[in-house]
Amino acid sequence: MKKFELCRSYLPDRTVGIFKHEDFKLKSLELPWRNNLEDKSCVKEGVYLVVPDSTGKHKWFSIQDVEGRTDIEIHVANYLKDINGCVGLGMELGRDYNIYNSKAALESLVEYTNGESFLLHIRAATAEDWV
Repeated sequence: MKKFELCRSYLPDRTVGIFKHEDFKLKSLELPWRNNLEDKSCVKEGVYLVVPDSTGKHKWFSIQDVEGRTDIEIHVANYLKDINGCVGLGMELGRDYNIYNSKAALESLVEYTNGESFLLHIRAATAEDWV
Protein backbone atom coordinates (compact mmCIF):
# COMPACT_ATOMS: atom_id res chain seq x y z
CA MET A 1 0.00 0.00 0.00
CA LYS A 2 1.38 3.41 -0.96
CA LYS A 3 1.93 6.01 1.74
CA PHE A 4 1.44 9.64 0.66
CA GLU A 5 2.34 12.75 2.61
CA LEU A 6 0.29 15.93 2.75
CA CYS A 7 2.77 18.61 3.86
CA ARG A 8 0.83 21.75 4.74
CA SER A 9 1.40 25.44 5.29
CA TYR A 10 -1.18 27.19 7.45
CA LEU A 11 -2.30 30.61 6.27
CA PRO A 12 -4.83 32.84 8.08
CA ASP A 13 -7.65 32.14 5.60
CA ARG A 14 -6.68 28.73 4.13
CA THR A 15 -4.31 25.79 4.27
CA VAL A 16 -2.19 24.90 1.25
CA GLY A 17 0.10 21.96 0.76
CA ILE A 18 2.07 19.47 -1.26
CA PHE A 19 0.48 16.03 -1.68
CA LYS A 20 3.24 13.61 -2.60
CA HIS A 21 4.58 10.09 -2.97
CA GLU A 22 8.11 9.74 -4.34
CA ASP A 23 8.16 11.83 -7.58
CA PHE A 24 4.36 12.14 -7.77
CA LYS A 25 3.28 15.60 -6.52
CA LEU A 26 0.04 17.55 -6.45
CA LYS A 27 -0.98 20.74 -4.65
CA SER A 28 -3.69 20.86 -1.99
CA LEU A 29 -6.20 23.38 -0.68
CA GLU A 30 -8.17 23.18 2.56
CA LEU A 31 -9.93 25.46 4.99
CA PRO A 32 -7.76 27.04 7.71
CA TRP A 33 -7.13 25.24 11.00
CA ARG A 34 -10.15 25.79 13.25
CA ASN A 35 -9.68 23.14 15.94
CA ASN A 36 -10.92 20.33 13.68
CA LEU A 37 -14.49 21.70 13.58
CA GLU A 38 -16.64 19.77 11.11
CA ASP A 39 -17.24 21.68 7.85
CA LYS A 40 -15.10 24.60 9.16
CA SER A 41 -11.54 23.27 9.54
CA CYS A 42 -8.81 21.47 7.67
CA VAL A 43 -8.21 17.86 8.67
CA LYS A 44 -6.27 17.23 11.88
CA GLU A 45 -2.65 16.15 11.40
CA GLY A 46 -2.14 12.39 11.62
CA VAL A 47 -2.03 9.20 9.56
CA TYR A 48 -5.23 8.07 7.84
CA LEU A 49 -6.48 5.36 5.53
CA VAL A 50 -7.86 6.79 2.30
CA VAL A 51 -10.24 4.63 0.26
CA PRO A 52 -11.81 5.02 -3.18
CA ASP A 53 -15.27 6.53 -2.75
CA SER A 54 -18.25 5.51 -4.86
CA THR A 55 -20.97 6.69 -2.48
CA GLY A 56 -19.93 10.13 -1.19
CA LYS A 57 -20.99 13.49 -2.56
CA HIS A 58 -17.97 13.82 -4.88
CA LYS A 59 -17.06 10.12 -5.45
CA TRP A 60 -13.26 10.36 -5.62
CA PHE A 61 -11.62 9.37 -2.30
CA SER A 62 -12.71 9.30 1.36
CA ILE A 63 -10.45 9.87 4.38
CA GLN A 64 -11.32 7.36 7.09
CA ASP A 65 -11.52 7.62 10.89
CA VAL A 66 -10.76 11.29 11.45
CA GLU A 67 -11.49 11.88 15.14
CA GLY A 68 -14.61 14.02 15.61
CA ARG A 69 -15.32 14.26 11.86
CA THR A 70 -17.29 12.40 9.20
CA ASP A 71 -17.62 12.45 5.41
CA ILE A 72 -14.20 13.90 4.63
CA GLU A 73 -13.37 13.52 0.97
CA ILE A 74 -10.49 14.27 -1.36
CA HIS A 75 -12.15 15.77 -4.43
CA VAL A 76 -12.12 18.27 -7.27
CA ALA A 77 -11.95 21.82 -5.89
CA ASN A 78 -10.20 24.91 -7.17
CA TYR A 79 -11.35 27.53 -4.64
CA LEU A 80 -12.20 27.65 -0.93
CA LYS A 81 -15.91 27.95 -1.80
CA ASP A 82 -15.64 24.39 -3.21
CA ILE A 83 -14.53 22.91 0.13
CA ASN A 84 -16.43 22.17 3.36
CA GLY A 85 -13.77 20.54 5.50
CA CYS A 86 -12.48 18.30 2.70
CA VAL A 87 -9.22 18.28 0.75
CA GLY A 88 -9.03 19.70 -2.77
CA LEU A 89 -6.18 18.65 -5.05
CA GLY A 90 -4.82 20.46 -8.08
CA MET A 91 -1.94 20.36 -10.51
CA GLU A 92 -0.84 23.91 -9.66
CA LEU A 93 -0.95 26.37 -6.77
CA GLY A 94 -1.56 29.89 -8.04
CA ARG A 95 -0.19 33.15 -6.69
CA ASP A 96 -3.69 33.69 -5.29
CA TYR A 97 -3.27 30.49 -3.22
CA ASN A 98 -6.03 28.67 -5.09
CA ILE A 99 -5.37 25.42 -6.93
CA TYR A 100 -5.86 24.78 -10.63
CA ASN A 101 -6.50 21.85 -12.96
CA SER A 102 -8.16 19.95 -10.14
CA LYS A 103 -10.01 17.37 -12.24
CA ALA A 104 -6.76 16.44 -14.02
CA ALA A 105 -5.07 16.10 -10.62
CA LEU A 106 -7.71 13.68 -9.32
CA GLU A 107 -7.62 11.67 -12.54
CA SER A 108 -3.83 11.39 -12.22
CA LEU A 109 -4.19 10.26 -8.58
CA VAL A 110 -6.68 7.54 -9.55
CA GLU A 111 -4.28 6.35 -12.25
CA TYR A 112 -1.24 6.52 -9.96
CA THR A 113 -2.97 4.52 -7.20
CA ASN A 114 -4.71 2.16 -9.63
CA GLY A 115 -7.90 3.20 -7.86
CA GLU A 116 -6.71 1.49 -4.67
CA SER A 117 -6.62 2.57 -1.03
CA PHE A 118 -3.55 4.32 0.38
CA LEU A 119 -2.21 5.76 3.62
CA LEU A 120 -1.99 9.53 4.06
CA HIS A 121 0.32 11.21 6.58
CA ILE A 122 -0.80 14.81 7.14
CA ARG A 123 1.83 17.06 8.72
CA ALA A 124 3.18 20.60 8.76
CA ALA A 125 5.43 21.42 5.81
CA THR A 126 9.10 22.25 6.06
CA ALA A 127 10.99 24.50 3.64
CA GLU A 128 12.36 21.40 1.89
CA ASP A 129 8.85 20.17 1.06
CA TRP A 130 8.23 23.19 -1.16
CA VAL A 131 11.42 22.70 -3.22
